[in-house]
Amino acid sequence: MLQWTGSMFQSCDGTSWTIFARTIEGTPAPFSFINQTNVPFNTAIISNAVILSGFTGTLAAACNAGCTGIYRNGIWIGVSGNFSSGDTIAIQLTSAPTATTATTATVRVGGMTSGIWTVTTAASVVITPDPFSFTNVTNVNPSATVTSNAVQLQGPAGTWTATCGAGCTNIAKNNVWLGTTATGFVAGNFIAIQQTAASTVNTARTAQVTVGSTTSALWMVTTAGTANACDGTPRPGTICADGTIYVGLSPDGNVKMYTTRCDAYMNWNGTSCIGARTPLSWNDGTGNTITTGANSNVSGRANTAALVALGSSPSPAPYVAANYCNDLTVNGHSDWYLPAREEIALLFPISNEGTANGFTPASYWSSTEQWGGAQNLSMRDGSWPYIDQQRSEKHIRCVRR
Repeated sequence: MLQWTGSMFQSCDGTSWTIFARTIEGTPAPFSFINQTNVPFNTAIISNAVILSGFTGTLAAACNAGCTGIYRNGIWIGVSGNFSSGDTIAIQLTSAPTATTATTATVRVGGMTSGIWTVTTAASVVITPDPFSFTNVTNVNPSATVTSNAVQLQGPAGTWTATCGAGCTNIAKNNVWLGTTATGFVAGNFIAIQQTAASTVNTARTAQVTVGSTTSALWMVTTAGTANACDGTPRPGTICADGTIYVGLSPDGNVKMYTTRCDAYMNWNGTSCIGARTPLSWNDGTGNTITTGANSNVSGRANTAALVALGSSPSPAPYVAANYCNDLTVNGHSDWYLPAREEIALLFPISNEGTANGFTPASYWSSTEQWGGAQNLSMRDGSWPYIDQQRSEKHIRCVRR
């Protein structure tokens, strides 16, 4: 009598079984998950993500005893599903309802069963945040630093420490970046994390963060299917193939708008902006002010053209900030202009993505004149300071459409 067990043949001669071992084509390399301790009672716990390898094609995965769910590349797929080599797999179980109690689970992929994953509850009730997750991001540039959305932590009163898990490179508490470990989180605080996108196109990477004893769901970032992540419908803040930053849709015609990687007189060296950050006056820096007519709230291109056309006289021409953008050639483009009030407002959300986009928490000129002064936006908090004198010096970030 012959019997196939899924990984070997067994033969019975009526008295005993003889095993004929055979390596299965397409069996994944052995894999296991990291055991967890001190978890809360009766709670869905997610394992770390593991990359599957050692096979080609597609293999079926299914939960074994104790497993209550499977994640493929950070996405919940139920208790079974198909996996390819290079996919990440994570599983979930429900922790015990009593203290210091271990619960185990395994998952089977093809003919390979994972190592036993053990999750042990705490010795007493753990004050921990409620489960939380970040919004997956797609169509990003290879190797880009990507920032998650900010999530408000909820849960019972307590103070928690946040620690980066695999893939996470930075943690922000209430919009302040603190590194891979951050202390002092309480319910109501906002948390965001960063990760570095894969270096190849159409590739997913995941990241997690643990706050107290609650680990976030896997946050997945996928690079664009082509070399230019700004094709199609990119996310504001996306770094384009030409090195510019996609800002969003300009209110002037509802068309795509881009900004430079750095402020005036600075250059991107592949890692950060270098050079002296140089604020500029709106006019020639004198105290005289005239009404220029550059007062559109939506068309910086029209405002810039009007200011440049005024030339160098009478004083207080030339209009330095507008002329700087008009004369700029960078990233292969020479059609830059000083953004209008509603256009520069689109820059504030992307100014908070760490140092990747080169902003400083200070005021930036728009091209919109008002009441003998000009509008300027604070990149510290997104507010509009008072209408400032045109001779004042502020930072410049040019845009194009």
